[in-house]
Amino acid sequence: MSDEIKIEAGEKRKFNTGAESQAATGKGTPVLVPGDAVIDIAKLFEKGAAVYGPRNWEKGIPLSEILNSLERHLQQEKMGSTDENHARALAWRAVIYLATKLRIENGLLPASLDDMPTYQLKQEVTLNETVGKKESEKRPVDTTTSMAFNDGQWYCSDPGCHKRGFSNVASNVFHCDKHKKGN
Repeated sequence: MSDEIKIEAGEKRKFNTGAESQAATGKGTPVLVPGDAVIDIAKLFEKGAAVYGPRNWEKGIPLSEILNSLERHLQQEKMGSTDENHARALAWRAVIYLATKLRIENGLLPASLDDMPTYQLKQEVTLNETVGKKESEKRPVDTTTSMAFNDGQWYCSDPGCHKRGFSNVASNVFHCDKHKKGN
């Protein structure tokens, strides 16, 4: 560690007292973070430490498990469940999700904790858009019922079904074997 003052790039800040300070742009503005929410989340850190030990989550929890719990608390909050403070619980999980992800990216936690799949659309499909490489092959896509992913597969158009497959109809609507019309 050096005893020298690190000089930051950017314009110095000047105060009405005449004092000056280094640039702050890009460093974040912690005073804008809502203190009441931070203190509320900190209460869950305190309760967790009493049950699991201090900093237990820092040992590493797979990202999918954090998101599963966050999603459950989000749904319980949306349903008005009052058996626990679900808003606090989902905010706590959002914080540890971000912290875990940052620590994985910086090599402080094993990459294996990032067990989330990566999806990238080959092309973004918007409502009433057409797909097809050549003008003669272009056809409308009904994005209210189907969405393609980078492997060209479509989700089943039956609400709640997550099976995937290839569409063989011009409208690019896919139905799995269970939900084919007429079954």
